[in-house]
Amino acid sequence: MIEVRSEAARSEQGYIRNILYQCAQFEVVAIDWTHGSVSPLHSHEWSQASLLVLEGEFEDRMLLGSKAETRTCRVGQAVRTPVGAKHEIRCLSKTGKTVHVYSPKVPAESAPLQFNGQLSSNLFEQLSLGGSTGLDQLDQIFTTIRDHATRTDSPFFMNQLFSGVSPQLLMAEELIAQTKTTMATHEASPVFSEMEEEIIDSLGKQIGWPEGSREGVGVPGGSAANFMALHCARERRFPEYKKKGMDGKTLKVFVSSEAHYSFKKGAVALGIGMDHVVSVPVDESGCMDVSALEDAIIESQSKGEVPLFVCATAGTTVLGAFDPIQKIHAITQKYNLWLHVDGAWGCPALFSPSLMPLLNGVERADSFTFDTHKFFGAGLTCSFFLTRHSNILQQANDVSGGEYLFHGDATAGAKFDRGKMSWQCGRRAD
Repeated sequence: MIEVRSEAARSEQGYIRNILYQCAQFEVVAIDWTHGSVSPLHSHEWSQASLLVLEGEFEDRMLLGSKAETRTCRVGQAVRTPVGAKHEIRCLSKTGKTVHVYSPKVPAESAPLQFNGQLSSNLFEQLSLGGSTGLDQLDQIFTTIRDHATRTDSPFFMNQLFSGVSPQLLMAEELIAQTKTTMATHEASPVFSEMEEEIIDSLGKQIGWPEGSREGVGVPGGSAANFMALHCARERRFPEYKKKGMDGKTLKVFVSSEAHYSFKKGAVALGIGMDHVVSVPVDESGCMDVSALEDAIIESQSKGEVPLFVCATAGTTVLGAFDPIQKIHAITQKYNLWLHVDGAWGCPALFSPSLMPLLNGVERADSFTFDTHKFFGAGLTCSFFLTRHSNILQQANDVSGGEYLFHGDATAGAKFDRGKMSWQCGRRAD
């Protein structure tokens, strides 16, 4: 039940605060401002604050940990202050009006929120399967799930490499759910297919690959992209394996000791074998030791094995280290290995003039993992596998038996039937 109030109060800083609505779940406040009036630096504890400018111009300064951000807000603009952040609002115009929503509304006198990994004893009863479920029950179930879910927008959510959900992405998720189509064919998903192709081309251009050598596909996470890199490397070196299977050769994969564990999983799935993933030592900064890499390749060759693949990590999971791509490329060229760059964590450096040197040589890589659900804030698990080798994805993944689905010709959009480039059929428009 929402309690409607009209409780106005003028602060010492010169603005008038008027509580419009208040309940246990949220609070709505309207504020009238005069030029120069300012709300001192403050936080909203466990509430998330959203601000909408109705009149005037404002400066909003936010602090969250070591991050400081100053935004200018004008009429019609909305800004969000995450849980745990502090901010200061200053009116730049003669007068101004803003509306603020605080959710959830947490009283100042409430006890501190405690983190507990144990779910309540009756939770499983509340969420148990059985019988039909009406809309009123569904609402209760959703509320129960939200109450027990981890708040990823909390500043205490630090065990992962992503956080929070922005309003724009909630809108995108709703659109994806409303259209509910598959990225397998251009016929089923014409707009999304062409959008994905354009995004792939733009990312390939940002990497530095020339036009005509930019190919890729959306995949469910960085692990899937790393798997696809191994898959395409094997296809390029041993195309006969696709039909006949592996012939007893021992293929070797080289990654740093700080690389993501997904390469071991990919080696398992492809039949390469987890024991044939070589963990190359790193230096004091966590970067791959290039001399140790060459030694490991030479040792492998001396045993009659086939060195196949090297991964240079751009932003390791724990240390954030960037392997020296340029030097690693020289080694892969010398011994004819596929060079993959796992940029799941560090890919935003591509867009930063000051950080781009960390990726020197990336344009020479054969493939690249690009996650957008980390620093770019997209929904889980939006990621891309990118390669400069045209047609390698279709060669590696297309099989017979899909004629009922893929029936376009070369002039009718068949090049956009992106299911032929993936080991997935049904796939969201992430």
